[in-house]
Amino acid sequence: METIIHMGRHKTGTTSIQHFLALNEALLLNRYGIYYPEVGRDPLMKYHHPIFRDWAENKKDLDLQLINKIKENAKRKSASRILLSSEILSRDSITETKWIQLKEAFNEKITIIVYLRRQDKYLQSMYAEEIRAGLINSKSTM
Repeated sequence: METIIHMGRHKTGTTSIQHFLALNEALLLNRYGIYYPEVGRDPLMKYHHPIFRDWAENKKDLDLQLINKIKENAKRKSASRILLSSEILSRDSITETKWIQLKEAFNEKITIIVYLRRQDKYLQSMYAEEIRAGLINSKSTM
């Protein structure tokens, strides 16, 4: 069974993709054999941060019981692929060693999908988000 990891960078539409995947999980499974696990997925935001957060921050080891549960569910649902999505996997703390751990945990082929955004568009989006959040105001000077 193949595992597909979507690790979009922040401000690249990743949240929209995750919501789309969650809304269409039955279609993905039935038509394409892709299992977008509800296990390990944040129920509100639809991403798989809970699987990776503590591991990425070196607080805990990778939760192999959770990964095994995901793999078992995928087999039970006759899926040919597992699709996980989390921006956490694009962090600098995810070293080569961590990628090896992840590959060993799934013990199969892993395909990685990364979506990047032009730097100028990324900065514009981050600036707009900080204004909306009240972290800076448009009258601030640098």
